[in-house]
Amino acid sequence: MIKLKQILLLTVLSIGIVVYAQGPNNTGTYYKPADGFTGKTLKTKLYQIVGKLHTTEYNGLWETYKTADVRPDGKLWDMYSKSTSYEIGGNMQGHASGSEGGGYNREHSMPKSWFHKQKPMHNDAFHVVPADTYVNSVRNNFPYGENKGEMFTGKGNFGKKGKCTTPGYSGTVFEPADEYKGDFARIYFYMATAYEAAIAGWKSPIMSGNEYKPYVKWQMDMLMRWAKEDPVSQKEILRNEAVAKVQGNRNPFIDYPGLEEYLWGSKVDEKFSYDNYVSPTPANPNDVGGVYPGYNGEDPEDPQDPNQSDDKYTFKKITKDSELQTGTDYLIVCEAENTALGKADGTKTGKFYAPAKVEIKNFTITTTVDGKNTPHRIKISGAEGAYALFDIGTGVYLISKTNKNSLEGIENESPTWTITFTEEGNADIKSTLSEKRSIFYNAQMQRFSVYNSTTQKPVQLYKFDKVETGITYVTTTTHPAAVGIYTIYGQKVSDDSNTTNLSKGVYIVNGKKALVK
Repeated sequence: MIKLKQILLLTVLSIGIVVYAQGPNNTGTYYKPADGFTGKTLKTKLYQIVGKLHTTEYNGLWETYKTADVRPDGKLWDMYSKSTSYEIGGNMQGHASGSEGGGYNREHSMPKSWFHKQKPMHNDAFHVVPADTYVNSVRNNFPYGENKGEMFTGKGNFGKKGKCTTPGYSGTVFEPADEYKGDFARIYFYMATAYEAAIAGWKSPIMSGNEYKPYVKWQMDMLMRWAKEDPVSQKEILRNEAVAKVQGNRNPFIDYPGLEEYLWGSKVDEKFSYDNYVSPTPANPNDVGGVYPGYNGEDPEDPQDPNQSDDKYTFKKITKDSELQTGTDYLIVCEAENTALGKADGTKTGKFYAPAKVEIKNFTITTTVDGKNTPHRIKISGAEGAYALFDIGTGVYLISKTNKNSLEGIENESPTWTITFTEEGNADIKSTLSEKRSIFYNAQMQRFSVYNSTTQKPVQLYKFDKVETGITYVTTTTHPAAVGIYTIYGQKVSDDSNTTNLSKGVYIVNGKKALVK
């Protein structure tokens, strides 16, 4: 009887091992043949797994996009433009256009001329993605790389073409938006792995001719950085599943976020575990994965803010911890670009903040505030090590809560920032939630967001000093007993002098100017 119980116990344990020895995203034992390997050998083992695929015919990609590239609003997910809202399979499919927004086609993220239009890579949906026809033609067959957009800049600074500014190359390159740089990096890692036996023979400015490390150093360094700064999103996870159902293979760099570090980076000597994987850059499934227009192919218009004032506010630069005061309003400024943090992109929960031009004289800024094209005041509250940043113009608290270059707005107070000052007088506004990313200004993409890279422009803090209403003097009426509250335009809003329930702004209270915060 005891022996029978032991046999039953061993059987249960064996079943338990089978149940738990599974890969991520319901992949089961798909990646098991790569278990326990490292570096170059691991890459070859993965090639033997994901290199087994059956692509559709080229026209079959249109059908694949119907499940693989659907935005939450049901429109086509276009990673080359933020202004398009294409009906999938509609009359814009395959439509040629001389301007952005006139149609979409099939974009070989790794140009087909590099591999001589050979199959199956020519039809591989993992790298052949839907994209705006015009922006696709602008990109042509140029490599991905960082640039200033002097040859082309898409709507909303979304996608650029120009001379490469990434160290190591000076030729013409195309730069996708920050939101999709990690997506394209993982596509390139997939191509390096799924086509290991062929890629050494492909020709382009970024190819090294080596099957293990097929990309030249500057390109590989950039892709590794892009992948780290833009981790796996929900968009990629869902697309991976959809393409896998069509082709029978998967992108392991999506299933195992940070896998590139095990092949070419900091973990190259560590053994890969398919069922007990430790990710150096975890995925963020709560991140949708990109931005797109809110209505009919255009950015939604901001409603007129009834509290927006035409008054001019003066701010002065601070450079020391002792000058930082909570409960006070500030501007987040990039002096190098004469710009300050403005409105969120599109909606309150935009992933970055747009710039607003400012004039700086003697470290002083005088400007209107909190409008669509003006700087937004940031009220700082909390205490050292746990500050909250409240965007007065939008009515939300700034937060960076993912391992991405994402600066968002939430309704509830979020004391998740530290603020220190450098010797140069720059403000290091660092998130405590997102791998200690700090607020910088991205001059290439023209946006304020969070980055863990020092290649972006530093920011400075300008502290509220005074408000200039344009009222040079105030006189009382001929009725000395008259009391009440008036707007600066002369409209009476109250018969008494109680300002408790007033909206923010400048008022005339009993004949005297008063600022209500």
